[in-house]
Amino acid sequence: MVYEFSEYGFRFAPSDKSWVLGLAGSEGMTSFNADTLMVVFGIESRRVLYVSGYFPMEGWDREELQFPLGSPGVVFVEADDPVPGVSIPVEADEWRARFDSKENVFCFGGIAGASTRYVEVATGVMLAIENRELVEVWLKPSFVS
Repeated sequence: MVYEFSEYGFRFAPSDKSWVLGLAGSEGMTSFNADTLMVVFGIESRRVLYVSGYFPMEGWDREELQFPLGSPGVVFVEADDPVPGVSIPVEADEWRARFDSKENVFCFGGIAGASTRYVEVATGVMLAIENRELVEVWLKPSFVS
């Protein structure tokens, strides 16, 4: 997971792109969009693969954060007839972007509850799931110019 200052956004840089394409399946990929942050998943596999997207730092609130403890795992998406490259909007009006520059931890979401489960779907990409809904996206990126 990388944040590129010159692009104002997050980019997932897998060491083996063919591996990611294999996980997606033969029908291609699409995403859920929470604002301009994309949670990318395979259409055939319905498996969340990574997070990317344009997301300028100017709108981020600064606060102390800890990357949540979670388990490496797989998150599958429930979506009716997704189309390659056509994003599905997520209701994120109440979500906030928060950042801890000391820990290099970013969180975009609402407020997690007591029953929230944290699943690390890729290195530095943690999804917070509560009642089968995405409630937060946590990232621990490297920052590059």
